[in-house]
Amino acid sequence: MSWHEISITGSKSEVDTVTSALEKQGALAVTYKDGEDNPIFEPSPQEVNLWDKVVTTGLFPIDCDLEEITLYLNKICPTCFISYQPLVDKNWTTAWLEHFKPQKFGNSLWVCPTQSLEAPDACFEGTVVALDPGLAFGTGQHPTTKLCLEWLASNKLDDKAIIDFGCGTSILAISALKLGAMIAYGIDHDDQAILSSQMNAEKNALNADQLKLYTSVDPAIPACELIVANILMNPLLSLAPILADLCLPGGTILLSGLLETQADGILDCYKAWFDFKPYCVDNGWILLVGTKRPLIA
Repeated sequence: MSWHEISITGSKSEVDTVTSALEKQGALAVTYKDGEDNPIFEPSPQEVNLWDKVVTTGLFPIDCDLEEITLYLNKICPTCFISYQPLVDKNWTTAWLEHFKPQKFGNSLWVCPTQSLEAPDACFEGTVVALDPGLAFGTGQHPTTKLCLEWLASNKLDDKAIIDFGCGTSILAISALKLGAMIAYGIDHDDQAILSSQMNAEKNALNADQLKLYTSVDPAIPACELIVANILMNPLLSLAPILADLCLPGGTILLSGLLETQADGILDCYKAWFDFKPYCVDNGWILLVGTKRPLIA
């Protein structure tokens, strides 16, 4: 089956009117995207921010009356720009594989979609992490995840305990385990992330004693030698005392999910506990690597 996408570009003050008009004409779904290039990085909890210019798109059955719908929308939204295009059906469950290819980090760490590992000519030397993201964040394609994976692949992890805070798919925790870490604790408040992490652990022959998953900080989680938190600036600021407590003296903390312009704010917040090396940069995104100072008797 195929559909029509009808898109209306206008100001954010017109979004409610546009949405109502699309729904009255029988839209099966309505989505929004930035009409210019003004990303919104960190809205507050429960806050829905829209861009100044918004493209509102309605999904309609292929046999809808485009002329009638367009006439109605022009009447309701005379100042908006209207466009439409057909949307050809495809296997959306696997469509993401077009963009998720095997990736190499460091000298020998590979992150691969499971389908690529099943190919007859599949041949990956080194440590291989099989990963399918599901609805969770983390495939290794974003610069912040890349930076964390490069660090993990380039450092000795043998027998270490790791905490992956905001684990998403658990790509970082699973990679650390496959690279020699003894145990990993994944923390994420999103149930979809926990489900995705469990599935990815199974794909990599890891059991629940190796990757322990939690939806919040739990007393059962001990302080560890390595903390990885690839989230965003505001959560990193509010979580600073908790992450510091979870890191053993002499341990390492990796902080990412940050733009280069946000480095100073994070460094100022964490300097009470950690000494940081010069940060790594990838396309404007950074990784901060700190060592927790020993406790003073």
